[in-house]
Amino acid sequence: MVTDQKAPSVANTRIPISSLILDLADHLYEKSNKIADRVCQKLEPIMAQSKPTEPKEALAKEEVYPPFFSTLRAKLQSIDDALLCIEDAISRVEL
Repeated sequence: MVTDQKAPSVANTRIPISSLILDLADHLYEKSNKIADRVCQKLEPIMAQSKPTEPKEALAKEEVYPPFFSTLRAKLQSIDDALLCIEDAISRVEL
């Protein structure tokens, strides 16, 4: 008696694209924060004092996203924050 053995489904062995995208966002989040920290540490001796910043106004009602997009949005916002930190540090450098 011959049994019909099927190869495992490609869909079952592939990593979901959403997982790959979140992994990339997480990698960029970690990298951007490390670079921001290094820039601030290296430039601190030649940076002017930072001006007091006004607190950001809280959004009246933050949009609700599905879990994947909420996680992705949070990581992208953190990357944006790190880039703003780098931009601020560079703008305060006094040569």
